[in-house]
Amino acid sequence: MNDKYTKRAVTIDAWQWHGEPLDHETIPDWLKAAAANGVIMETCDSAAFGDRRRVLRIDTPEGIMFAHLEDWVIKGVIGEFYPCLPEVFARTYMVGIPSHNAEHRTREALVKIASGMTEDMLGTDSLCREEMQTIARRALEERKDP
Repeated sequence: MNDKYTKRAVTIDAWQWHGEPLDHETIPDWLKAAAANGVIMETCDSAAFGDRRRVLRIDTPEGIMFAHLEDWVIKGVIGEFYPCLPEVFARTYMVGIPSHNAEHRTREALVKIASGMTEDMLGTDSLCREEMQTIARRALEERKDP
């Protein structure tokens, strides 16, 4: 059994909170919708801090969590929400591209690779070409079905 795992490459929605009200024009629609549904709300956490710092209260699958100023709010792959510290976010995520663009780029890259191959590389029965197509199909299916 393997004890090492790599996260799948998935694109998530995320927003770094700088203290804007949740109805501010710069807040993304998915975050406004979560606020409207009561999943995320702005509050003061006097119990934890004593000085009534503004926080976002987030209803997560693991229970109530809080996002503080400069924390990231993430909408996960199944629609769940959770906070993420800036340091963790910087080490875990990078700016993503929408999946339809990624799919197009994958196909484009495979075409470039295939166009540079010779018949000698492909072999007379084109086994290599079929294998490349199979690998590409699997990669696209994995991206659609995490």
